[in-house]
Amino acid sequence: MNRRSHDASRAARVLDAARDRDAGERRGHGPQPRRKTMEFDRIGVVFGDATYFPQ
Repeated sequence: MNRRSHDASRAARVLDAARDRDAGERRGHGPQPRRKTMEFDRIGVVFGDATYFPQ
């Protein structure tokens, strides 16, 4: 029971973060990087679902 409420609150936080990031993109500030999912690979920097290629 406690575990389920914990998962629900975590999902709510994730949705809030995604909504805030989308709102930031709509306001024209560009994609907001999510530090938890940011990873560097050989191609470029991956921010969640958007990939930036180095110039």
